Amino acid sequence: MKKSFWPIVLLLGWMLAGCAGAETAGPGPEESEGESIAAEPSLPESAAQAESSASAGESETAPEEPPGETPEEENSGTDGGLGMCQEHTFSYHSVPGRLIDLVGGTTFGEWVRDYSDDTDEFGRPGENFSIVDFVEHFEIPKDDFIEATRSWMTDEAMENLGVTQDEYLEAYGYTDEQIDAIYSGDQSQINEAFCGDLAYYNPSDGQLYSIYWLSGHTYEDYREADLPTIEIDKILTRAGEMGGIYAQLAETAWLEQREYVGVTETSPVYDTCMEHVPSFHAVPYELILWIGTDVFYEWEETLPYETDEFGRPDEDFTIVEVVEQFNISKEDFLEATRSWMTDEAMDNIGMTREEYLEKVGYTDAQVDAIYSGDQSQINEAFCGD
Repeated sequence: MKKSFWPIVLLLGWMLAGCAGAETAGPGPEESEGESIAAEPSLPESAAQAESSASAGESETAPEEPPGETPEEENSGTDGGLGMCQEHTFSYHSVPGRLIDLVGGTTFGEWVRDYSDDTDEFGRPGENFSIVDFVEHFEIPKDDFIEATRSWMTDEAMENLGVTQDEYLEAYGYTDEQIDAIYSGDQSQINEAFCGDLAYYNPSDGQLYSIYWLSGHTYEDYREADLPTIEIDKILTRAGEMGGIYAQLAETAWLEQREYVGVTETSPVYDTCMEHVPSFHAVPYELILWIGTDVFYEWEETLPYETDEFGRPDEDFTIVEVVEQFNISKEDFLEATRSWMTDEAMDNIGMTREEYLEKVGYTDAQVDAIYSGDQSQINEAFCGD
């Protein structure tokens, strides 16, 4: 049975120091095809002109490389794309040259020019522009859409690109799911099909909750939207790793995430345990980083989903078990869980260091108990309400 453990997520201020380069332009699929696919004819002149006019004023075109060679730049925009957006997939704010050619480069350029100066509060140009807008505005039939975007995908073309058709569609668009969504007229279906790396699709309301949204809302908004802490964790981690503006947005959101965790006091799967304090059945995010996120979540997925006689799921899972499983030394535990606790960090949270350790974990007594090997000492340190 699928595990449903959601570990408590804690802040790492130092993790969010950004490196430059998050918003560089990257290669697009159409740009790479003319270079890489011998059997594929070059883009028609009208499409090439439209791509140039639709690039939001950029004077240089992206380098011609096969897709997949620069994955960190995939979401930069391509063809008729209008700039960076991590809330949606790469293809959402793009129009392939072959689709542009259906309506004519000049016509497309005149239409898309209205979006080129339209920037939102995050500086994303043309954020209101999407493939859905294009299809609706020019009334592109679904059959024509599929023909234009896939007819060139011969076995030879895919072999020259070094990817399968499915891999290409997933990376650059458009999968069957995405095409169905484009023509569905259902915004929630569109949101799910085009959810980007820095966003979470919430099936309960059909909305996207992105790094942009998280940084601009409070932990109370998180709770009202009933967002899983593990999904917020994934978004903020990716954003921090990307650096630049994304790391800055993540840094703001981390403060709210900490409050969100503090208010809920425990990960949702363990809210039925009152025998122990919340931190007993939780894993600080700092420790997950120390272990390695991939390693930790791979291990976590192997744990059985079981409930005891009181309906408490995975009641046997504890912080003690995690420390023992991954051989985390006491010194590393203290460094990981407390090194971020600067005066500024505690001021931002509105709690003293001692108050935070008592509420969220882990006090000196609790840390000593974790490493004691004495169950009675562990029981005393983590005795719940």
